Amino acid sequence: MKIHSYKLQNNEVRFKFHIYIGTNPLTGKEKTTTRSGFKTKKEAKDAYLSLQQEIKTVRMAKLLKTHMANFTTYGWKTMKIPLKKVHF
Repeated sequence: MKIHSYKLQNNEVRFKFHIYIGTNPLTGKEKTTTRSGFKTKKEAKDAYLSLQQEIKTVRMAKLLKTHMANFTTYGWKTMKIPLKKVHF
């Protein structure tokens, strides 16, 4: 995590960061984003960590959705569960 500082025209110091989002599956190119305009380094760090957690959550949701789709498509066909008769 690198947080960079920069100066505005009125000599105020602000902070920004770049973060890796992932790879575009269609083009294979890396996707990044930039967030800027933070007044303090701590504010920028908090935003970075929050965005990083959001990216991880979205990745996991997509992964789970893909796995569940594959399971429902192929898993039920190949999975044979023996059922026992239950007597009461």
